[in-house]
Amino acid sequence: MQFFFVFSFFFSFLIIALCFTFSMGKETLICSTHMFTLEQAIKMVIMYAPEPEVRKKSFALLKVVLADIPNTQRFDILKALITNTGSSSMIAIFIDIFKREMHMEVCNITSVKESPDSNNETHLDMPFWTPSILELVESVLRPPRGGPPSLPDASDAVLSALNLYRFVLMTESIGKTNHTGVLSRSNLVKAYNEWLLPLCTLVSGIMTENKNDYD
Repeated sequence: MQFFFVFSFFFSFLIIALCFTFSMGKETLICSTHMFTLEQAIKMVIMYAPEPEVRKKSFALLKVVLADIPNTQRFDILKALITNTGSSSMIAIFIDIFKREMHMEVCNITSVKESPDSNNETHLDMPFWTPSILELVESVLRPPRGGPPSLPDASDAVLSALNLYRFVLMTESIGKTNHTGVLSRSNLVKAYNEWLLPLCTLVSGIMTENKNDYD
């Protein structure tokens, strides 16, 4: 059984790698034709492999393969994986990868700016620091079906989305930038009224119910 999980995972990623090799510039092909296969393979191994070591190695392989994909395509793939994943724990994993990618971009840009050879005309490549990241957070904190997320079922995803939002908010604020638009008044008001306030109300209600049941 363990061999089956590992074989399926490696085979699926081989398909993905080949598709990128022969279809550069055609992001739609990978997203529409093979995205479901990739997402299923990842879930099958990371979530259902019986051995923790197999799940750990599978996750490590996922990061290696994603690292070989161009930044723009990598953003689209991760976003599509989150959109097409029903598992809260898997969404949390993918959001964590998003956060790591964004942190690496910030570190790289900082290194470039501090380099003696840098100049004001240096091109700053930050494909993950766009307004699309707020759309990603919103997809978790305010699901497309409307209303706040389902708790406690979506707890892992919600916590990861909140951590990502906090990271973006603090990084943009400290760096005095607004690449994502997170600091604009309209987005701050939207985040409070449509994401955080409904979530706080929901959590408060759950806590009250639990207290009443305990009493």
